[in-house]
Amino acid sequence: DIYQDLEVASSQLTQSYNSASTEITMLEKEKSKLKGQVDKLVNQMETMKLEYEDKLKDLRKLLETEKNTTRVLQIKLKYERRARVIVEDKHAQLQIELDRLCSNMLEE
Repeated sequence: DIYQDLEVASSQLTQSYNSASTEITMLEKEKSKLKGQVDKLVNQMETMKLEYEDKLKDLRKLLETEKNTTRVLQIKLKYERRARVIVEDKHAQLQIELDRLCSNMLEE
């Protein structure tokens, strides 16, 4: 009777071991599959990060170029204004001189 109980218990343990072993194998396969998916996602994220860093670098360069262009245009505008004032002053001086010369010619 005890021998038979031991055989039943042994058989149940063997079945439990086989079930557990099968379950472990399935879980290991699932783990491997999930690890592959995670690795793929990590690689995609790294690629995206590098792409965004490159785009950010390009945008910074573009912004610096825009700042430089703006500075150049501001300087150009400043000198154009100065030149306009100088030309207007010179024109006014020449107009005064012309008026004076005309007045002198009329007097003579």
